[in-house]
Amino acid sequence: MSNKLPQGWEEKKLKEVTSILGDGLHGTPNYSDNGEYFFINGNNLLNGRIVINEKTKKCSEIEYNKYKKILNDRTILVSINGTLGNIAVYNGEKVFLGKSACYFNVLEEFNKNFIKHTLNTDYFKYYIDTYATGTTIKNMPLKAMREFNFIIPKDINEQKRIADILSAFDDKIEINNQINQTLEEMASTLFKEWFENFNFPNNQGKPYKDSGGDMKPSELGEIPINWEVLDLKSISSKIGDGLHGTPKYIDGGEYFFINGNNLVNGMIEIDQKTKRTNKEEYEKYKKELNENTIFLSINGTLGNIAFYNEEKIFLSKSVCYINVLENYYKVFIACLFKSDYFKQYLFNYANGTTIKNLSLKAIRELSFPISKNICEKFSHIVKPIFEQIQQNQQQNQILKQQRDALLPKLISGEIRV
Repeated sequence: MSNKLPQGWEEKKLKEVTSILGDGLHGTPNYSDNGEYFFINGNNLLNGRIVINEKTKKCSEIEYNKYKKILNDRTILVSINGTLGNIAVYNGEKVFLGKSACYFNVLEEFNKNFIKHTLNTDYFKYYIDTYATGTTIKNMPLKAMREFNFIIPKDINEQKRIADILSAFDDKIEINNQINQTLEEMASTLFKEWFENFNFPNNQGKPYKDSGGDMKPSELGEIPINWEVLDLKSISSKIGDGLHGTPKYIDGGEYFFINGNNLVNGMIEIDQKTKRTNKEEYEKYKKELNENTIFLSINGTLGNIAFYNEEKIFLSKSVCYINVLENYYKVFIACLFKSDYFKQYLFNYANGTTIKNLSLKAIRELSFPISKNICEKFSHIVKPIFEQIQQNQQQNQILKQQRDALLPKLISGEIRV
């Protein structure tokens, strides 16, 4: 830390602003599919929230009571093993912690959100990178967490003013995320009703199957009489993946080397971690992408999607690109990739134990029932939904950039409020 402090500020260690600082269970509890408590780790901490998904293990109340920690409305969580530095605020979720989640309870005389934003700075990220131990799997010792040193206004009201400015960005981002979740659910519900339940509108505007529409047998079960079973390669001009290797990175380069984690809510999200290169490297490894291209993450994280929008990018092997023959297929395929049908397909055909991978062969042979006429009608309805999701996501990127530009200046006292 600098010896020159802003007027009215002081240095503190994390242990001085918390009543307790510890981690979770160093072991494995007894899981229960019917349990109502979730056993979380560092990967469940994301963008300030605890995220529960289908992979999160459940436990009974008995197991929870064995291993629970003192979590309350003053609790902040940080990932300290494997993935380092993910932050979340505890909001009463029914959870208990694994060893990769550190928790601490901020004292009442300090603003909890100011502390949270301090942990989102590059200064804290540099600190944990410096003091983490281990080679393959990094670990942040609790002692080093307790000794983390930072500066803070003595006046809690100034702490609150700073935190409120930064939290306003987070709140708007969260609102957009919630809207996007609702929009995605709308699109997925319509997809399921039309392409799984076959209750698309018939000529009278009534649900086809429920109104007694004629069905026929197929290799995927009964489908409407005028439909067919196709596979992905039959409606695509090209299906491939990205570079199986590492390009030459160039700081400040104008082309981005993306992986599956860059595919977010239908668009490509570039962040500070995204590697850059120059046009020469890009020309070596570029693929033929166009307005009919959809991306799918196929290595590590599976099932993320994005549409191509003329970004200056080239792809890693964890990204598959699919050039569909007609633009209206894009929305259909995007919803297909988000469906329960595709999740089951991933379960059946993804390879690997530690790192999952879906082969290009499996993607090309993904089959589905379809009517081109109904698919076009579906796209006409759902395409504006995806466009709104992308607009919200673009706004979030701008908000994150603005927040991240303000963050170090506010937290350091360079800008006073």
